[in-house]
Amino acid sequence: MGIGLDKRNLSEAIVFDAIQRVLYDPRFLSKPEVRQLTFVCLFTFFRYLKQVRRMSSMWHEKKISPQEEAGFWIEQVLKYKSFDHIRIPDSELTLMEYFCIDIILFLLSIFSIFVFLIIYFCRKLAHQYIVRKVKLKLN
Repeated sequence: MGIGLDKRNLSEAIVFDAIQRVLYDPRFLSKPEVRQLTFVCLFTFFRYLKQVRRMSSMWHEKKISPQEEAGFWIEQVLKYKSFDHIRIPDSELTLMEYFCIDIILFLLSIFSIFVFLIIYFCRKLAHQYIVRKVKLKLN
């Protein structure tokens, strides 16, 4: 129903060849659901490829060289002396805030209550089943 590809040895040519085989090999074209799935996969792949190329062109469209950018940031540091407004304040967080201990404890308590209720109702059902069975034996 498909072609297995080794993800460690992928290249553009291998993927292209696999797509061509799926599209034009009669073994794959005999089932309509395979054709539909192939179309969806190709459509998704080309949409993804278009987005990647767009992002790549945006990233590579920088007008200044890396040396000019480094010079700009060095000048900014010398001019304004500090970039505290840009710095992420993670060093000022307490351990409770940094590791989200309050959220973890809350979720753990909800999970514990859920497990307790499941066990409680299972025991109650088992107890009722056993009592009913004993009553039937006594009668």
